[in-house]
Amino acid sequence: MDVVVFFATALLLFSGSQGANSKAAPDGQDPLCTSQNNGLLRYIAGSVLSLCSDGNWQAVFSPGNLLAHWKMDEQLGNTVDDDSGNENHGTAERASPTRAKFTRGRYFDNGGGTITIPHSSGLDLTHIFSIACWYKVTDSPWVAVSYPDKTFFVRKGTAFPHGSQQIRPRPGFEFALGYKSLGTRISVSDGYHMVSSILEHDSAFLPARLIGRWAHYVLTLDRRVGVITMYINGRKQTNTVNIRSLTGSIGNDMPLIIAFQYSRITRGYLDDCRVYKHALSSAEAKLLYQNHRL
Repeated sequence: MDVVVFFATALLLFSGSQGANSKAAPDGQDPLCTSQNNGLLRYIAGSVLSLCSDGNWQAVFSPGNLLAHWKMDEQLGNTVDDDSGNENHGTAERASPTRAKFTRGRYFDNGGGTITIPHSSGLDLTHIFSIACWYKVTDSPWVAVSYPDKTFFVRKGTAFPHGSQQIRPRPGFEFALGYKSLGTRISVSDGYHMVSSILEHDSAFLPARLIGRWAHYVLTLDRRVGVITMYINGRKQTNTVNIRSLTGSIGNDMPLIIAFQYSRITRGYLDDCRVYKHALSSAEAKLLYQNHRL
């Protein structure tokens, strides 16, 4: 995207929430970040977009932090191409290309479809990362959405013990939207200890209230502070999950799997999924919800 167009687009997004305080920094000047110019956007070194927020300049969407971006714009076939330049391409199974939120996406028809991305050294999600996706759960007169059987699942590794052959958790993480009616099941393990908890959504974003509607989900895992945070439609959810009890690595060489997992079946549409190697800020989550072209 042309830099001028990108800058103007990002600036326009914040004008609705910041009002008259949203303005571009004058050329050649380095303004202070104060409450009077909260929401101001500027470039550092000509390439790093920064946002004035709470008295500090915060870099937003640094190019090196994007690990994978699956636009899902393919017209045909099972390949799900990575647009980030990191070649983390995926393969879809029983998830057909279709019209979606932004041009094309993938439709999961209740048949256990998945998108699988092979492990790579650049997709070693262990310390700090964010996963963002647009998802629309669908219902119909003959297939009702129920819990916990209809869900959207993201996992890498097997954090939660399953089956008689697995007696303890293995390093990895599993995030299950809609696993419970109150919110998202979070399971994270270092192979010795496991955290498994329901991250309850705020009342306006309960899973049942989003059936048939596109919603943007961001989950961030940050082991520096030991917390998993969730954003829905750009809004930070009040509840978080504490993972400070994990002391070992959650790293593994398993593929990243999106959608179906175990007996939990995804029914709905998926579009524009991304993985970042840092914890998206509230400002970034809001910007990403407001403009998928960033």
